[in-house]
Amino acid sequence: MNVIEPDSVPATWKGQLFHVKPMGLQRLAKFAKALKPVAGKLQGTIVLDMGFVLGMMADNLDDMLKAVSIATEIPIEELQTDDPERTGEVLEMVIVVLKVNADFFKGRLTPAILGAVKKVLAPVQPGAGPIQ
Repeated sequence: MNVIEPDSVPATWKGQLFHVKPMGLQRLAKFAKALKPVAGKLQGTIVLDMGFVLGMMADNLDDMLKAVSIATEIPIEELQTDDPERTGEVLEMVIVVLKVNADFFKGRLTPAILGAVKKVLAPVQPGAGPIQ
């Protein structure tokens, strides 16, 4: 179940079209945990290009592959490839997964969370409390 209806982004996996979309709550928690070691590098304004992704993978390959596996449900063993034909697809998949979920957080999830918090923390109107 998705938190909010997501947009999907096409990528290629094993030569076939594959759609990457934001995750529901359970996978999102696992994804965030996998990316926790690199979260500081992902904050702020970043350009998700091949240079950035190669730098992230050079320092954090296992964390990045685990996050992509969680986001796409592609088994991590398939992502941990030395096949040059798959390597490019893995790099593309990393970029797409990060972009889809960054866009989802900024564009949909964060505003929804902030709106819910605003409702909960709204000032109490006189007489709106429980009767004693």
